[in-house]
Amino acid sequence: MNELGNLLRKLRGQRSLREMAELAEVSHTYYADLEKGIRRGTGEPIKPSPETLKRISKATGHPYEDLMRAAGYLPTGYESHVTENKSRYVTAKLIRIPVLGFIKAGNELYEKQQVVGYRLVAKEEIPDGEYFYLIVNDDSMIDEGIKEGSRVLVRLQDSVDEGKIGVVLADGDRAKLKRIFYQGDNVILQSSNRKIPPLLLPKEAVQFQGQVTKVEFDV
Repeated sequence: MNELGNLLRKLRGQRSLREMAELAEVSHTYYADLEKGIRRGTGEPIKPSPETLKRISKATGHPYEDLMRAAGYLPTGYESHVTENKSRYVTAKLIRIPVLGFIKAGNELYEKQQVVGYRLVAKEEIPDGEYFYLIVNDDSMIDEGIKEGSRVLVRLQDSVDEGKIGVVLADGDRAKLKRIFYQGDNVILQSSNRKIPPLLLPKEAVQFQGQVTKVEFDV
């Protein structure tokens, strides 16, 4: 039996094939084939989609990336935590995007202490460009539902469009989220928190790290 089949059988435990198949949103015959590692009728190797593996991960609590590795989507040496390799890993329609715990003034963007992990995202969901996730660590955008602990997907760029949310280094040593407006040679950094007044700064005092394209949070 292949590595993935062994793992799936172990994760199923005392549950029936039908119960596990319902959780994975596949037929029980297909799930049985996954555990055997071959497709019935043809005897050919079978490989579930990343979406199926994600549902199995959610149902069992087993790490998604471990299932992806067992299925052959990721190399055996792949690690989900911080590694010395700072490049993104692209494979089988998936992109490995770094997750930053913070961005500190004076630091290289992907310094080891800032990268807390990686997320696998479907390549077709990501427009062209370089991206990173940032974990929100304050409540400056709380009125827009962006809470502390949320993740924002950020396109790496040195400018932000008018009215969009940017990751900004200004007036402090750590980057924050602000909605950006321009007024002549100045930049208005607008929080979405009634307790925090807008900040007007000259353009040269503001360093943009990127523009937010998506907000995610766990429930």
